[in-house]
Amino acid sequence: GCSDYLLNFLQVLQNRAARFVTKLGHGTSVKILLTQCGWLSVRQLTVYHSLNFIYKTKRDKKPKYFNNIFSREFAYKTRLADGSGIRTNCNDKATKTLTQQNFTFKAIKTWNDLPIEICAEASEFKFKTKIKAWVKSNVSIY
Repeated sequence: GCSDYLLNFLQVLQNRAARFVTKLGHGTSVKILLTQCGWLSVRQLTVYHSLNFIYKTKRDKKPKYFNNIFSREFAYKTRLADGSGIRTNCNDKATKTLTQQNFTFKAIKTWNDLPIEICAEASEFKFKTKIKAWVKSNVSIY
């Protein structure tokens, strides 16, 4: 739920740190800097950790507050109902900007965009490896 200007500020700081670590100049693209360091961008990190949180919540059923918010019941037989899709017990029609910036709304929307084979992964280590590769290829740096 962080504002874009704060994410941009954090990204600038991360870029500065990556330039310091790699000793590359200001003409080097951010993608090259992050690849050389093996880092995800700030936006990619927020998506990665959100998906990891949902995975652990589904697996451990803790914290109870979030486990109660996430529902696996669907009114119709859809791809999400057949797979491991989730929906929130809150109002699904998020029309307000504030609601769309909410952690649960954004995280569930991203979770439902994941391929089913990643969501159904039993091993946490394998899940994290697959999710990192998915985030690198599907979430833009900026």
